[in-house]
Parts: sequence; structure tokens; C-alpha cells
Amino acid sequence: MQMRRKYLALFMTSIAAIGAIAAAPPKPDGAQIVHEGNGAGAPACMSCHGPTLGGGGAPAIAGKPAAYIVSRLEHYASPQGHNPAMRQVATALSPQERVAVADYIASLPAHP
Repeated sequence: MQMRRKYLALFMTSIAAIGAIAAAPPKPDGAQIVHEGNGAGAPACMSCHGPTLGGGGAPAIAGKPAAYIVSRLEHYASPQGHNPAMRQVATALSPQERVAVADYIASLPAHP
């Protein structure tokens, strides 16, 4: 009987753990956000920074360190961020999306 209770407790713990994993939101896809936007107000980064993020109407960002990109997005989302276009982008990205975008941008080849 005692063994049956232990197995039941183990089974219930396993079910709870599986439920917690299944309920976790998916990790944001930085590449998708860079190329397509996030569908929540942040347009595709390439719409201003160019198809390879090497610049266009906006500065080149490809290959910049992820920490730099995250810090700039946090700045633009703050009251100190005075670039209206980037403020819209930064405030439309969740903190997790900012990190995913920054990681993807950092993985790209830098432009001279």
C-alpha cells in the first residue's frame, strides 16, 4: 500500500511538471521579428535598417553585440528615448522579444 502511494505521488508530480512545461509560452523567434515584426506594433527591423540590417534610412546594426542592442532598445522604451520610430518599436517588444531580436542581430555578419 505504501509503495502504491509513492507511485501515485510520483505520477501526480510528473503530470504537474508536464503541465507547467506545456503552459510555458514559446520563446520568441528573433529572426521572425527582425524580418516580419512581432504582430503587436513592432514592424520588421529590416523595413528601416535594410534587408541585411546593414543600414538604409537607419544605422547598420547587423553584428552589433547583443548586450548593446538590448541596452539601446531599453533606452528607447524608457522616458529618455527620444526617437519616436524606435520608441514605438521598443515599447511594442516584450523584454523576451528584445533579447531574442538582439541575439539574432548579433549573430549576423557585421557591415563595414
